[in-house]
Amino acid sequence: MPAVTIAQAALALGVSPDTVRRRVQRGVLQPSHDAKGHLLVDLTGIASIGALPASAAAAEIAHLQTQNESLRLELGIRREEAQQALQALTEMRRLVSQSQMLQAHLAGISLGEGEGGAVVAVRRPSFLTRIFRPR
Repeated sequence: MPAVTIAQAALALGVSPDTVRRRVQRGVLQPSHDAKGHLLVDLTGIASIGALPASAAAAEIAHLQTQNESLRLELGIRREEAQQALQALTEMRRLVSQSQMLQAHLAGISLGEGEGGAVVAVRRPSFLTRIFRPR
C-alpha cells in the first residue's frame, strides 16, 4: 500500500487522526513526507487496528490512562481555583454593596428597590433633608 495522508490512514485503520499521529511518534507506523512536506504514513502490512502489535496497543492504553489521570487532576485544581475566585468575587460584591450603602447613608440618600430587585438611591428633596436631618 502506498503512503497515505494522516486522515486517510485514520479512515483506513478506523481510528482518529490523533491516534495515527501518536503511533507515528511511537514508531508503530512509518512516516514519510511528500514534496510539500506533508506527513504521510506507510500502511504496508497493517490492514486494520487489530493488526497492530499487542504491546504497542497496551503502551498506548497506558499512556492514555496516564494522560487522562493528569487531566483529571488538573481539572480538579482548576475547579478549586474557580470556586475560590467565585467566593472572592461574592465577598467583593458584598463589600462594595456595604460601602455604597454606607456612603448613601452618610450623604442622606434613601435606598430603595428598583426593577429586578436592584438597589437604587432615592435622593430626598433638599428642603426635606434640612427639616428631617438627624441630629
